Amino acid sequence: MKLIVFDIEGTLTQTDALDSECFIRSVREVLGVEHFETDWSQYQFVTDSGIVQEISQRYCDRPMSGALTKAFHEHHCKWSPRPAKIDVSSNPGSH
Repeated sequence: MKLIVFDIEGTLTQTDALDSECFIRSVREVLGVEHFETDWSQYQFVTDSGIVQEISQRYCDRPMSGALTKAFHEHHCKWSPRPAKIDVSSNPGSH
């Protein structure tokens, strides 16, 4: 039997640092913003979409267009880790 587990917010595995690295890379390469707040608790919203919208407004003085949002998410997915390529350990209590 083959199973696929989706752990979007890092509940089961310890991937926060890797997720942040991919997100930061996408902001820099798609929005062109080199220096921005990376303490995610300083943003009003907690989702990737909400944070990138706020980064665009705060640092580029513009809302995200539909095309830019799509480009950001495609880039982010491209650089997000693939399960077979990363070694992650499980979070305590997730077994």
